Amino acid sequence: MKQIYIFFVIALTIISSYAQADIYSQYPTPDIIQCTRVSGIANQCLDDTRPQKHVVQYKDQYGQVTMQEEETYERLKCAKNQHKCTDSSGNYRGKTVISSDFFYIVYKDFYVYPGSDGADWAYKNGTGPLFGGAVSSAPAAVPATVKATPDEACSSKWIDAFHKENGEDAMITGDQLDEWDQWCTEGRLPN
Repeated sequence: MKQIYIFFVIALTIISSYAQADIYSQYPTPDIIQCTRVSGIANQCLDDTRPQKHVVQYKDQYGQVTMQEEETYERLKCAKNQHKCTDSSGNYRGKTVISSDFFYIVYKDFYVYPGSDGADWAYKNGTGPLFGGAVSSAPAAVPATVKATPDEACSSKWIDAFHKENGEDAMITGDQLDEWDQWCTEGRLPN
C-alpha cells in the first residue's frame, strides 16, 4: 500500500508540473511579438491575446489545491555590459540590440532576442533563434511607438520608486510612464 501511495504522489507531482508549464497554451498568442518602446528606458513585447492576470491552480505533493491570481507577463532587465537579459530570479531570458541598460515587459513564457531587421522581438519559449529557429525577418518599416523621455535618470527614479512600493514584478502601464515623463519635465522627483 505504501508503494502505491508513493507512486501516486510522484505521478501527481509530475502531472502538476506539466500542467503548470502549459498554463499559457489556452491563449492564441503568436510565436513572435515585436517589442515597442513605451518610455525612454522600457520596451513592451505584448499583444492583446492575453489578459494581464489569470488564475492558476496549484497542487502540492499531498493533493491540496490552491488557486492564485498571477500576472501573465514579467519585467526583464537587459544589461548592456553583460549582453543579456534576465528575469527577477536571474534566469537568462535572451539579449537585446539596445546599447544601454533597459527593461522589457514580456509574457512569462517568452524571451527577448534581436531580429534580422535590427529591432528586438519576443519569441515564445521553444521557438526562435535560441531553440534553433529563425530570427524574425520583418521589414524595418514595421511601425513602432517611440517616445523620448526628457530625462531618463528621472524616469528611472519613478520606476524604481514604483517597484519599491508595489514589488519588483508590478506592471507599469504606458499611461503611468507618460505621467512620470510629464512630471520629469516639470522637475518633480519621487520622495
